[in-house]
Amino acid sequence: MVNPLKELLYLSGLQSLVNAKDIELGYNIDGKKKFNIIFEHSNSKRNVNLENSNIEVFSSSPSLSHATNRTLLFFDIPKTIEEYLSGSLYNPDLPSVDLIARFFRNTVNSFLAGFGIQLPVIYPLPQNKPLLFLSHDIDLLRYSKKYDLFRLGKLKRLSDYFALFNLKYDRYWNIDRIINWERENKLKSTFFFITAKRDKHAKRYSLREAASTIKLLQHNGYEIGLHLPDFDKINGKIVKREYGKLIRYADITGMRKHYLADNFNDYIESVQNSPVKYDSSAGHRDRIGFKIGTSYPIWYGDILEIPLFLMDSAYINSKQKNQKNLFDFFDSTGGICSILFHNHILAPEYVRWWNNIRELTENLHYRINNSMTGKEIYGWRKQIDSLSVSLINRKVIINTNKSYSDFPITVEYKNRKFNFYAMEAKNEKVIN
Repeated sequence: MVNPLKELLYLSGLQSLVNAKDIELGYNIDGKKKFNIIFEHSNSKRNVNLENSNIEVFSSSPSLSHATNRTLLFFDIPKTIEEYLSGSLYNPDLPSVDLIARFFRNTVNSFLAGFGIQLPVIYPLPQNKPLLFLSHDIDLLRYSKKYDLFRLGKLKRLSDYFALFNLKYDRYWNIDRIINWERENKLKSTFFFITAKRDKHAKRYSLREAASTIKLLQHNGYEIGLHLPDFDKINGKIVKREYGKLIRYADITGMRKHYLADNFNDYIESVQNSPVKYDSSAGHRDRIGFKIGTSYPIWYGDILEIPLFLMDSAYINSKQKNQKNLFDFFDSTGGICSILFHNHILAPEYVRWWNNIRELTENLHYRINNSMTGKEIYGWRKQIDSLSVSLINRKVIINTNKSYSDFPITVEYKNRKFNFYAMEAKNEKVIN
């Protein structure tokens, strides 16, 4: 389902190898081209050191790469990446796939530079900078149901009674507060709405009840997504059914499964051939980290996965709350810092949660200073995939047939960085 070689070229930025006239890339040497960049076949696992990080790879040799004449041999990178993306290899503390891709890029560039060849690098994110993907799962639209207000032992406030007549008084709603806070901080975000009035975990809300909230968010320029209920059985037809319920209220591009996905590979395979374009369920409920070894958007069949790095409850309950480490990490490795927090954590009883998440997000955004919605990330990846990149007579030739994204594309060539937009390359973009 995953094309590991395609993802390697996207993450490393070496898409030009696909169209390289003199360079063979793959598992086998055919001897027809001047240079061969090949991968060994290996079923042997070993721990190796990359950038002072210990990661597991498939390799029959302690050497990660070996150059002879005009041939560069790597360990089994495609299989290693595929196993991380499927969850068979797993290290939530490290973006192992990203480290491998960067090692691949640096080694290839160093090898070819010895022959006077420099490849262009198309960076996987705009301007080669990390970005913030902020999202909200609307599990609960309101606290103040009649059955709560008139039950003994339930904490009640005067505003809970007002909420019977006006949703904005409700302690769990908080949508206006989120809008105001994000506007003040110039943040973008995506709101995922659940489509089941009741599930095995709790009573939810009807989409008819949520209609005015969805309309308010749309009026303020927010993206609406599907929060897929935690059904016992999930497949493409069920996603299509739930998507059909929500599409009546908003245009839908992406989704996230409620309670995320314990076995992500089985989940993402089961929801193929559905109407959604991207998913963001590859994350942890109980810790911060990398479910699939990367924070970049990855294609699983016809669905783009935008991994979730941090959820509010996982962050609050985690021992990994050193903000400086998070800042330094994304400064050094790039990628997408995907943060999820729920609207109900702005309620008075969760004030500590909200203060922690607010401080974290504001500080990260101050450092990163770039945010996208899920739909924008999807368009960005489509844009990068649409580029045709060639190196002809020491000139970089870039073409694209369609514009999917308004964000600048960054290419590095001969130690210089160039930014351009998709429409500039519709006919041809030449970089000397």
